[in-house]
Amino acid sequence: MSLLIASSNYPMLNDANRLLNSKNKEDILKSYNKFKTLYIRSILESDNSLKKEALKGLIKSSKKLGFEYKNYEKELYSLIPKIIKKDETKNVKKVAKDKKNDKNIGKKNVLKKVVLKKGEIDFVFSKNIEKNSIKSSSLNYKSKG
Repeated sequence: MSLLIASSNYPMLNDANRLLNSKNKEDILKSYNKFKTLYIRSILESDNSLKKEALKGLIKSSKKLGFEYKNYEKELYSLIPKIIKKDETKNVKKVAKDKKNDKNIGKKNVLKKVVLKKGEIDFVFSKNIEKNSIKSSSLNYKSKG
């Protein structure tokens, strides 16, 4: 039953996004209301993917309508570290284990924290890093569905 409910949210999400692109203020208000409905459903269904999409829509529609949107932005940004922390938990444990076993710990550069800014992610390390010391990076994200 919950799978049926979850899949029924995406036509509404598509409709809300379509209305958001309208120049008609009434359509944008309808879009805003649909995003609010989707946001509430995402909470009831514990669907973080839907919640992020609903929050993005609430932010865009609120800006177009001149409504307050800062709380939506804060909540959206608060969802991003949860995903990173959940995925990085294994790496943090591995780094902690490596610290115990490594005699050259003074030479290691450890990720201390992740800071989210509007449209950016800053990684804070224990030491300054050189641009040429960054070999690669990737973001692994598993979506529901």
